[in-house]
Amino acid sequence: MNKNLKNVMMAMVVAIMSISCEWSEEKVSLLKSCGKDQEIVELVKKYDAECPMAFGETGTVNSVSYEDNSLVIKISIHGTAGSVSTLQSNKEETKEMICMSLSKDSNKRLTKKMIEADIDLKVLFSDATGERTSFKITAKEMKKALEKFSKMSEEEKIIVNGVFGTKINLPLQIDDITTLTNLSITAKDVVYYYDIDDMETERELRESVNFMKVLTISQISHSIKNGFEGNKNRQFYKALVKCHQGVKVKYHGVNTGKNANFNISVSELRDILNGEYDDLPTMEEWEDFTDALDDL
Repeated sequence: MNKNLKNVMMAMVVAIMSISCEWSEEKVSLLKSCGKDQEIVELVKKYDAECPMAFGETGTVNSVSYEDNSLVIKISIHGTAGSVSTLQSNKEETKEMICMSLSKDSNKRLTKKMIEADIDLKVLFSDATGERTSFKITAKEMKKALEKFSKMSEEEKIIVNGVFGTKINLPLQIDDITTLTNLSITAKDVVYYYDIDDMETERELRESVNFMKVLTISQISHSIKNGFEGNKNRQFYKALVKCHQGVKVKYHGVNTGKNANFNISVSELRDILNGEYDDLPTMEEWEDFTDALDDL
């Protein structure tokens, strides 16, 4: 997945979740009556007083307010975490992801109370370049989202979120010769589609499949290690295992027209999560592609 885009999306989701999860039963009950605007204002002031709330290197919640019958969250995206232009280019998809986050079990109680009180959610983003964009989710849209996403398990939501977080920024240049062009979800796999300039590898693409699989397993193994990002990736692959879905990778050689595929099975994903492949080297630990193939 694209790290920058995932960080942008996670800044949004985590910001909403962090505010939602802090609301006790007593605080949430204030939303039952949309006529008690002053009570809601006082409640929101409490959270606003805790701002800015940083999410590591990803972003910062700058303020929380209640304006025009809306809960308003202002978020700044840190320079290395992504850009507002990415969100602007995918407004409908981004709204869909916000709605999905609102339907998560940890947010569902607050979302229902906002629906009852006919209170909207407005999320405003800014980035290091000064660009700004906003997303408004009405109470009616929240209600539709709950109805739509309540049919999905939490693991299915994690998978859809993960795939979406990469897909809206495609095509994605992985390295000098490899471009991720598409993703899809099937009953058995999450499928990654790559174009590869195989003339530069000095080997036929089909001869490289074993290395490609080992490298992908190595990348997954290292991506689920320590830190916020690692935990997020681990949850994605745990969700795949729970849903009995593996990973399929499809390579297309843009110069020769040759194709190559490989699968990482559910049992292999489970072994990755259990640390069975922690000793595999990363691509950076090999001097170049040819040396890596010779090692294997």
